[in-house]
Amino acid sequence: MDNKEKCSSKQHGNHNAVSFCQECKVYMCNKCDNFHSELLSSHHKIYLNKGKVEEIFTGLCQENNHNYELKYYCKTHNQLVCVACIAKIKDNSNGKHGECLICNVEEISEDKKKNLSKNLEYLEKISQDSEKSLESVKERFSKMETKKEELITKIQKIFTKIRNTINEREDELLLSVDNQFKCLEDKDNIIKQSERLPKKVKQIIQNGKSINKDNNKKISAIVNDCINIENSIEEIKKMNQKMSEFKCIDMNKIDFRPNENELDDFVEKINKFGKIIFSSFSFKTCPNDLDEKRKYVLSGSNNNRLTKIGQDQNMGTICENVLNDKKEYKWKIKILNTKNRYIMIGVAPIDFDIYKDDFHNGWYLSCYNSTLCSGPPYNYSDFQCKLGPVNNEVIVIMNTLEKTLKFLVDDKDVGPQYTDIPTDKLLSPAVILYSQNDSIEIVEC
Repeated sequence: MDNKEKCSSKQHGNHNAVSFCQECKVYMCNKCDNFHSELLSSHHKIYLNKGKVEEIFTGLCQENNHNYELKYYCKTHNQLVCVACIAKIKDNSNGKHGECLICNVEEISEDKKKNLSKNLEYLEKISQDSEKSLESVKERFSKMETKKEELITKIQKIFTKIRNTINEREDELLLSVDNQFKCLEDKDNIIKQSERLPKKVKQIIQNGKSINKDNNKKISAIVNDCINIENSIEEIKKMNQKMSEFKCIDMNKIDFRPNENELDDFVEKINKFGKIIFSSFSFKTCPNDLDEKRKYVLSGSNNNRLTKIGQDQNMGTICENVLNDKKEYKWKIKILNTKNRYIMIGVAPIDFDIYKDDFHNGWYLSCYNSTLCSGPPYNYSDFQCKLGPVNNEVIVIMNTLEKTLKFLVDDKDVGPQYTDIPTDKLLSPAVILYSQNDSIEIVEC
């Protein structure tokens, strides 16, 4: 592998190091390495082409100034130690394990080898589970992103409709106000005419009085003057009519106000309108490659309705919800359709394998005869409990702190049917259907 460490010698500081002496704590180039081998052949060297210094086990203690072999084992800390580590006299890094339970490495070698196969088996399983968990996490994040966008779009659509309705109502009310005060459109002209009215009336009076005094006027001229006065009077009447329209509007009778308490009620409803539901239960989507006899479909706004479309073969599925963040969970399973009530209701580990797992991997109540069914550690199979037959619905109550699970049929509470449920794995609500077209719905209580 490529090594970027340089030789510790001042003379060869620009040369790449090829080895590291654990006792001397120095990096060496080829020339220094050869010289070091001749003078200090007993020292332990690490060749850098074998990996990083800190990653290579040399059998020597890594503590400062401890150039001793790791001949002892500290049972207290599960750690290899040297003679300096277990010294009774504590000085600097010496004696850190002086009070611990110590033995020779030979004494524990066989036990460690025996545990090796178990540990490897465990790690293999962890590796497989980790890959499944990673895919599950990725899938869940993808669904969360999709759900987030759906919620944003839904909320925006609803509130856009509300805003449009409010805007339309506002426009309607404003138009009504405009119609009520339509006379204001001609207010400038009316004011101007009203300002000229007194002077115009005086002028007409003077013209009328002068008609009979002027004996030299032709009769047609006199008639024309009379007609002008009559027309002027009509104009004055029209002007007075417009002014009377202003006067008859009672400003105290025109107002905008909602009915009593209507505004407060409306604002309160807006403030409380809508609800984000975080805890509604929903089932996992049916995999495309699932056996045709085990297939099912989801429906409902939250994917909370489950219908088996395969024929007469156990099908198991679990919710996407994990029961791990509060003391008690409570949900209801409604039976929408069933042929013979071959339906099991309960909880299962979140890594439930829908391709092969059944009631042995969970804790269930059978709706057929109200019996308990589970695998280890209970090994229940048709274990009769004190509940009546299930016809329409079952309420399930899971207490994650007390590790109890109980079922209510017709609201009958006879206490937990399961106790001390292992919680080393995350659990989720689960159901198992048998017959084609059996259909159930899960809702939060």
